[in-house]
Formats: sequence, structure tokens, C-alpha cells
Amino acid sequence: MALLYSILLGVEKLGKIESFLSSVKIFMIIFFILTAFVLIFGVLPRANPIGLGELANEPFMAGGISGIAGSMLLVIFAYAGFEVIGLAASEAENPRETIPKAIRYTVFSLVGLYVIYAAVILPLIPTSALNENVSPIVASLDRWGITWAGSVLNLVLISAILLAMMAAIFGLGRMIRSLTDEGYAPRWLKDTKDVPYRGILFSGMAMLVGLSFGLLFPRVYLVLISTGGFSLFFTYGIIMATHIRFRQRNGCPPDGICQMRGFPYTSWITLISMIVVLVCMPLIPGQGVGLFAGLAMVAMFSLIYLGLSFQLRARARGQAIAKIPPSFSTEFAAGRRTIRKRKGKTKRCLSR
Repeated sequence: MALLYSILLGVEKLGKIESFLSSVKIFMIIFFILTAFVLIFGVLPRANPIGLGELANEPFMAGGISGIAGSMLLVIFAYAGFEVIGLAASEAENPRETIPKAIRYTVFSLVGLYVIYAAVILPLIPTSALNENVSPIVASLDRWGITWAGSVLNLVLISAILLAMMAAIFGLGRMIRSLTDEGYAPRWLKDTKDVPYRGILFSGMAMLVGLSFGLLFPRVYLVLISTGGFSLFFTYGIIMATHIRFRQRNGCPPDGICQMRGFPYTSWITLISMIVVLVCMPLIPGQGVGLFAGLAMVAMFSLIYLGLSFQLRARARGQAIAKIPPSFSTEFAAGRRTIRKRKGKTKRCLSR
């Protein structure tokens, strides 16, 4: 409920809250990286350097190609919420300048931190000791006797989860408003204000329902998580496919600044890579259910979309017919009766 309230305050106040939570998360990641460097190189007095440590005993690609391919969903899932930068353009000041800068800053900072984090954690703990029940950071520090950091890092993990939830609800609220404007969502969700209150509240309530299912039925939680990963990739795929179609039809924006370099090759490589990741989901136990559930959801919503489209087209045709002037329709009907009478006379003459 606190998250919903903070999102309803608007993009400016939400940006400050997200900046604070992001700063906490980034600070703790940097703290872990520095701590790992101290352990690896033995910077402290009377401390033996770990060096390569467990990395020296690790086999190359311990999980094989299938392990790498199947884990890509979890890897990309760490970047969930990245698309919010683009969605915030409608409420940002000078979006042509601020949005590209925010994208570049986020890409380089996050990718750099994640790569360094993965590199320093491998000497601290064997990959066989990692599991989904404990954070790799907490497990690696506990293994070397730094247990006090585990509790602090768990708080950071909670803040990271809250940050992802805020980004998701923020984006969903604006997507719902776009759907209602196009007539593809119920009218009671339509909101003309700057902040789409109805879409945000609807998304937040849906998340609470999903959380309740996860608490009541633990197995459902795994399905929700894997299905969420599928929906994330599916959404990214739709965004990239839309980008390709838009550029093919309209080219670059009017000012001539094309943000996607190497088009169309880079766009197609990205789209095909997303499809490959989705296909590889069953390679990791538990993700296959999410793939099939996601495909079932896509089929269901596609049928709903087709049904709504047919209904809208039928309604539009009915409105177009109703707008025809009565005089025209009367003359048209009279003309058809005259033609039928003439055809009847012609047939009788021929029969004689």
C-alpha cells in the first residue's frame, strides 16, 4: 500500500524514492565488490590473499551450453524495469535530452557493476554451493566469516525487490491508460489525468492478489515467477518488433536522430535472441511451466483481442450505416425495387 501511495504522487516524487532505493542497492553492491577485493588480494594486515580461490577448481562452463542458455532468462530478469525510462518520457522535462542520457548511464553502470560482481564472487564460493534459497552475496560472505553483512544485505535485497515492483506498477499504469485510449481496455479504467490513478490502483490490486496466491499455494509462486519472466521477454519482444515495423514505415524521426545504431541488423539480432531465450526456458527445472503458462496466456489474450476487434468493427459499421441520410437510403431502396421490376418484365417477355 505504501508503494502504491508513492507511485500515485507522480513521476517527480517517485523518481526521488527510486533514486534513494537505487543508491542503497548500488552502494551495497560496491561495498561487496570492495570486500571481495580485500579477500582476494589480502589487503588487510595478516590476511592471506585468496587469489583465484574456488575459481581455480571450477570446470569451464560447469552447467554446459544448456545451463547457460536456460539461465539467460534469470540474467535478463535482473534488468526488469529498464523500459520504465522510456515510459517516463511523457512526464519528463526535455525528454529528447534527458531520456538518452538516462539510458546510456543506466546501461553502462548496471552492466559494469554486474560484470564486476560476477567476476569477484567466483573465487569466494563454488558454483555448486549456490542455490535459490540464499543470495549468492550472503552465502559467499558467510562462507568467509563475515556473517554480520548477511542481515544488512538482506535489507538491500528487499529494497531491490521494492524498486522492481515500483517500476512494474509505474509502467503498467501507463500501459493501461494507453490501452483504454485505444479502446482495448474497460472504460472504467480510463483516466485523463497526468498520473493514471485507476491503472496504477488496478495493477497494485492485481499484484496483491498474486502475492496472496503465492502465500496460500507455494507452488503457484514458482509459476508466477517464471510466467513473469516470460511476460517480460514477450513485452520486450513486442517493443522491438514494433520498433522494426515503425522504422520500416516511417524511417528516422523528423529531426533525423536515430537512437538505434546498426538498424535493422541490431534490431533483428535482439529480437531473435529474445525468442531463443524463451525457447530455452525448459532447460532449467521449473521454467518449463512458466513457458507453457505464458503461451497459454498469449493465446487467451489473442482470442480476447480478436473478439474485441470484431466487436469494434461491427459497431463502427453499424454507426456508419446509421449516419446515412434517410433520403439516400430511401432512393437506394426504391432504385433496387425498380431494377427488380424491370428484370421481372424482361423474363416474362422472353418466356412469351
